[in-house]
Amino acid sequence: MRLAKMTSSHADMQCDILKKFPLLVPTSSDFRQYEGFLEAKNILFRVSFVVPNYPSCENVALDCEWKLSELLNYHRATVSAWTTSEKPFNIFLDELLALIIRSLEDGGMSRLSLEDDSIVFEEQLDNLQSYSIILSELKELGTENLVSINNDFTSISLSFHDSNDHSHLLNLKLFNERGNNRKHFGVVDTDLPEAVVKIIQKDGKITKAFRTFCEQIEVLQNIWTSLFTIDQQCWVIDPVHPRKADMYRRIYISPPSVMAQISWNPLKPNQPPEIKFQGADAEIDVLRCTYEEHLEDWGPECSIIENLCSVLQLSSLPQPPPPTTSVVSQTVETGECIICYQIQLEGKLPEESCGKCLSSFHTACLYEWLGMMPGSRQVHGHISGPCPNCETVMKCPCPHNVA
Repeated sequence: MRLAKMTSSHADMQCDILKKFPLLVPTSSDFRQYEGFLEAKNILFRVSFVVPNYPSCENVALDCEWKLSELLNYHRATVSAWTTSEKPFNIFLDELLALIIRSLEDGGMSRLSLEDDSIVFEEQLDNLQSYSIILSELKELGTENLVSINNDFTSISLSFHDSNDHSHLLNLKLFNERGNNRKHFGVVDTDLPEAVVKIIQKDGKITKAFRTFCEQIEVLQNIWTSLFTIDQQCWVIDPVHPRKADMYRRIYISPPSVMAQISWNPLKPNQPPEIKFQGADAEIDVLRCTYEEHLEDWGPECSIIENLCSVLQLSSLPQPPPPTTSVVSQTVETGECIICYQIQLEGKLPEESCGKCLSSFHTACLYEWLGMMPGSRQVHGHISGPCPNCETVMKCPCPHNVA
């Protein structure tokens, strides 16, 4: 259900009901239906209320088990009079509970043999107690962060607006642990990387998990700024449709023969990204040496583009071509392996490149292709044979030897 926005007076009423009747749970978004238990003299009575004129108790309907009905049988006129009044619903509950306690003290307990025939509904009681805990935590978070919650309290959606006014959703799935009243939860959907999700799920309480969620979002702001800058100013090959959870970009350095994958560790956001080069060996060897020689020039106060140009000793980074032009084959998308026609294969990107035609290949695809070619040779963990595109002799390492 999607909870309705409450006025301060309604919120105060719900807090009062939650505090005094923790086993009574609202089951509608407008707080006009409740189900659960009333506890009196250590006895639980199952009840449900329909409150058509909430927050007033006027015309409220009470449905209860037969024991409570018998207990209130001598006070029907009193209860009926209350339901025609306009007193607040929380006051109605206070007076109803006081009436039940008086009836028990006046001999109703022995008359109904309640001690020997008390309610057993253990599973339902565990659920209600866990609902009470969830409601307490949601109250602590505030309704402004709650997007939705379903009727059985097993799915909760929370939102947070970061310092750049971007919205982030945290969708939780709740479940009971046998013998424990507290509901546990798992993150089923968010825009954060998996490593951060694992940190969030370590927190046992929803309130702590949400605070960690908010803190991690602010910590990742600099990485997201760098990734957005790369998306705007570089020729990005992968991911094709970036998500905030994607902590990497693969870009062209010298299209289409040399590429670089730039990856951030979300748990170490202040460290420079890791850069891996892909392409023709002769070209990436020179580039790797340049990068290692100038890595200490990486400056935290500089933009990601300035830093990349500095450590790679480039004046600028390639821009994507206009939509009407292409430097690659019309039948192969930019960055695709020309054997399997995919960018990613089992999570891996094309790492091999022909030095002549500049075609890209996944290591596994090229190794298998060359293995089927007559005249191919295998020496010291490498196989050599004709390029699938231009037939120039090229070599490929065994996939099992590639870290």
